[in-house]
Amino acid sequence: MEQIKINDEIYKKTKINNYYASENGKVANIRFVDDELEYFKNIKHDISSSGYCRVPLKTEKGVEKKFLVHRLIYETFIGDIPEGYVID
Repeated sequence: MEQIKINDEIYKKTKINNYYASENGKVANIRFVDDELEYFKNIKHDISSSGYCRVPLKTEKGVEKKFLVHRLIYETFIGDIPEGYVID
């Protein structure tokens, strides 16, 4: 499922596995079975040393990478970040 509404908040599927981003900056792990919601968990943010919110997401089995939330939201709701465009 590409998009789901939970508690009046729209979540769209990111490019990373079963992770969805909300229009309000939340990131969640959401799984479906036969188009029925099976699992939902908001991912807790932390703050990078440069002051940006980030979330740890598993990109492969057992491999975790931290993603900047504002970049993830931009890519999910708007599209790829253009070359030369700074959004750090």
